[in-house]
Amino acid sequence: MNRIQELLPTVSLLTFLLIASAVMAAEPDIQALIDTAPGADDYPLADQIILYENIEISVDETGRNTRRVHVIRKILTNWAMRRITDPRVGWDSSRQELNVAVCRTYQASGAIVETPTNGFNEVTPDAVGRCANFMGLREMVISHVGIEPGSVLELDYTVRDLAPALLPPSGQEFLQDRWPVLERTITLQREGNFPLVWEILHGEAEVQDRLQDEGTVTLTVRNIPGLADENNQARRGDYVPSLVYAFGIRGGWNDLAERLIAAGDEALQMNEAMTAWLNQVDEIEDHDLTPLDTVQRIAALIGSQTRSVHLPAGTWSQAPRPATEIFSAGCATPWEEAVLAVALLEASDLDVEFYLVSRYATWAKNVPAARIFNDVLIKTRLDDENWWLSPSRDKAWPGSCKHPDRLMLRVHGPKMTGVNEYRWPTESATGSSVMTVDLRPDDGDGFLAVIDFQATGLLRGKEMDAEALAKTLAGGVLPDAEVTKTEVLKLEHRSVHLRVEALVEDRNESLGKAQEGSLILDLPHPPHGAIASLSRSCRTQDPVRVTPLFLPGRLNEEITLRFTLPDNFALDYRPENREIQAGQASYRFVGNLTDQELEIHHSLHLPAGRIGPEDWSDFRRLLISVQSANAGRVILLEE
Repeated sequence: MNRIQELLPTVSLLTFLLIASAVMAAEPDIQALIDTAPGADDYPLADQIILYENIEISVDETGRNTRRVHVIRKILTNWAMRRITDPRVGWDSSRQELNVAVCRTYQASGAIVETPTNGFNEVTPDAVGRCANFMGLREMVISHVGIEPGSVLELDYTVRDLAPALLPPSGQEFLQDRWPVLERTITLQREGNFPLVWEILHGEAEVQDRLQDEGTVTLTVRNIPGLADENNQARRGDYVPSLVYAFGIRGGWNDLAERLIAAGDEALQMNEAMTAWLNQVDEIEDHDLTPLDTVQRIAALIGSQTRSVHLPAGTWSQAPRPATEIFSAGCATPWEEAVLAVALLEASDLDVEFYLVSRYATWAKNVPAARIFNDVLIKTRLDDENWWLSPSRDKAWPGSCKHPDRLMLRVHGPKMTGVNEYRWPTESATGSSVMTVDLRPDDGDGFLAVIDFQATGLLRGKEMDAEALAKTLAGGVLPDAEVTKTEVLKLEHRSVHLRVEALVEDRNESLGKAQEGSLILDLPHPPHGAIASLSRSCRTQDPVRVTPLFLPGRLNEEITLRFTLPDNFALDYRPENREIQAGQASYRFVGNLTDQELEIHHSLHLPAGRIGPEDWSDFRRLLISVQSANAGRVILLEE
């Protein structure tokens, strides 16, 4: 169960310093760690082991952030020696300083090798290369020397603000990562008169030690296995335990939005060059462009003609430059590209809304952390239809937002008043559906399907067209089916009830054939795709999993298929009944035949919460069974 914690300022700075000194993580006994460190035999799938990691994040009364990282790790393989022993540490040289206190290698023989001066090389981050406006962003390549399999590496560095950042510090620290961790401690410290809000996602039970006092939070996890496969990293924010935090935001999401609006509004400027460009856009071969043509040309400018720069410290770590400077520079952060698009659209007399989009489908709802946002969307309205622009795409597209399961925070728009609008998305794959299908032969060589479909929480009724949904349902039951009747019983946001009739005129052409004189009927699945998405995220191709899986939402699915056999056909094959239990998740498939009527019932229940490694084998088998192409296949044989 996730818990939201808020530490309010109630103590003096002197009292805080006394408390902070008491709760600071004790320095580790390096020799004891080396002597007791496990080896490759204990972790045969790991390239390295994190023996100890301590992350301290503190913010003083002026808003300046200090981040200290002390990590001790053991190298197990030659691959690790070549690929992960030269860490890069980034900082903004215009307002931060980097200090590396310790960088050394402990060899198996007992020798200690300090990294020499030429082992520290300052470089420009790859992401901002050839962008003069961001040359203040630097990376230090720190090279350990004297490494051999079995060596232990120690690194202790601090990045300290010399001036406050644009926004109060916030972030997400993962408690679990690619490599096994014997001990990881994260400490949050507040040295000023402002709030500190934090929340643990997907891993409340994984935290063994917790120390909370006025102005300080310390969390420790131990013996955390590494992620089973590095490809899981892409969606790890949805499932992997993490700590999300935010300092200094007194008014929650509204306060954060107002700060972003203030920074963005200062950049919304036009100049003569941009106005001239718009004038050229408006006329081609003496023909005026439509408003949509103008929108598409602006989308192309930000999507393909402006180079995207992703700041190492996050998109929101620097205020956007004026739109005029962005226009002339040809390179910009996603925030700056959005500012440029807004300026050009508003100069074209179009209403514009600007949204930030969260990185993952699950998030800390009460922790206003700017670092959770990694994408931006711009919306304009043409002929009573929404059109969307994004820096990652060179064309605008109509319809609904493409990020339905993520937080969208609106930070610019004509409807803005004193309170900034934002909406919470629903948790992905949360809800239930019931579908009943009655299939019977018609008077000729075809089939008539009567489908009753109800869904709560899985589909967005306001954003769906009833006729399109009816066609999807009918096509899932019978290929090439023609919808002859659609009855809308309910069509509201996240609540749908349709009754659909569909006809297949020639069953021999529509249905597949296993052999001559046979017909194949496949049990349909609802169109929400939750199972397929979940299977991709947790990689059902992996037979063994050593980490827990955290499901972001519950899913209940009930499908009943009733099929009346034609007089000249008999049942030749139907899938075997099956029932699978994996923890609190379950899947049940039952088929019954009475006279000429076949009834198949499919029932799937997935809980929200933790699926442990001990349940992975059964859970994997459950997902594969649900996805199986023959899960609902029925073969009829002509007599």
